[in-house]
Amino acid sequence: MLALFLAALGGTTQDSPGAAPQFPATLVPREWLAIEALDARGRRPFRPDAVFAKHLLARDAAPPSEGDALTGEFGKEQRWRKVEADAKGAIPGNFGYAYTAIDSPETVVVMAKLSGAVALYVNGTGFTGDAYGYGFGGVPIVLSKGVNHVYVSGARGTASLVLERPASTGVLATWDFTLPHVPRELGVERASALVFNASDRAAEYTLHYATAGEISGIEFRHTGTIPALGLAMVEHDLGAAGAVAADAKDVALHYELRNAAGVVTRATLTAPLLVPDGPKLVSYRSRVDGSVQTAAVRGSGRPVLTLHGASVDAWGQLMSYSDHAGFQIIAPRNRRPYGFDWQDWGRIDAYEALDAARATLEFETEAERKAPIEHHPARVVHPPDERVFVTGHSMGGHGTWHFAANDPDRVLAIAPSAGWCSFDTYGSRPQGELRELWRAADGASRTEDLVANLLGIPTYV
Repeated sequence: MLALFLAALGGTTQDSPGAAPQFPATLVPREWLAIEALDARGRRPFRPDAVFAKHLLARDAAPPSEGDALTGEFGKEQRWRKVEADAKGAIPGNFGYAYTAIDSPETVVVMAKLSGAVALYVNGTGFTGDAYGYGFGGVPIVLSKGVNHVYVSGARGTASLVLERPASTGVLATWDFTLPHVPRELGVERASALVFNASDRAAEYTLHYATAGEISGIEFRHTGTIPALGLAMVEHDLGAAGAVAADAKDVALHYELRNAAGVVTRATLTAPLLVPDGPKLVSYRSRVDGSVQTAAVRGSGRPVLTLHGASVDAWGQLMSYSDHAGFQIIAPRNRRPYGFDWQDWGRIDAYEALDAARATLEFETEAERKAPIEHHPARVVHPPDERVFVTGHSMGGHGTWHFAANDPDRVLAIAPSAGWCSFDTYGSRPQGELRELWRAADGASRTEDLVANLLGIPTYV
């Protein structure tokens, strides 16, 4: 089957006659088996999965063959059928699962770029996909010498898979760095760089960073060991941009990854410069997991939390507002544009963003603003019992109801738009013995059970 893939790419499996066969630089799987969805999807805490049960639950389970039949929750028999992906790896049609076999001439680590689907399974090991097609550069996987069994599930629209040999064993995943706006002259923000170890053994790397010129002007270095196929989110201070043109809108950030043998890879990307008194991305360290997160903020005054809907990022949410005198508009990130429905760590993220935004108002004098960051550790100057306005649309509308119902003492007024009230009503609840288990675990989601907490909170729907 590999030869068919390579023929489609116009490539070969070896560099010269007599050389050992090698995996190509890029491989696009073209021949697939696909089967229609057998089980219901959606926001469900527990759901059956007939394909997973038959082909993935046991590592030695046999792969499907064309014409094999399966029946799932829907009760309708479906059969595996042949489909052919296009030259860019797009798998046609609607499907619940797709399967392909990749015959590799060697054991090799590649970056798997799965776009438009939730999950990738390679020889029984699960990996995440770029479900919403944001352009992520993939995750490292190992293909063994010989036949490898590959499954794709959770397609959202058109799913595609491309496998690429990384240029180096260390990968600077610039598509998922966490970067706030860079101060032009004063102040320090936090940032984090995502580093992949694209090898099948643990490796020690040193990450170097600078904002201007060559890496010789080191502003930061970090050394750490990353496990095989693992990743590290490396936090660093993002210092003032320094000497940049007066009309510059962004600044170049230079990164260099090294190991004991020398430079592994380099990357340069740009980050927006902070505009005084303008909208901005601020950063903070989350108390949930110690990671660097960002929030979008504009204005000053009474705080307004605006919660984005699914697929909207924090910056896009903020920029849908103009400045309003006397109000500070704060758009939390919720970790991702989809996040987790503003529940659990999504709710914590919103309150952490609130604290980070209010801390931007902490400097009382220009001298204090210019002081090194260690001289004024972040402190929140708003009263701990300060109440906030909360609004949001769709998923953010649910978050608005959720915040007010669970934390009425923190909310001054709410304006939910098109928000669903609970997982039970928006998705579905399990039946039978699992129903009460789920209800006990997800009580905070059921706004209707907490409606008494909304009494006394001005509400505009």
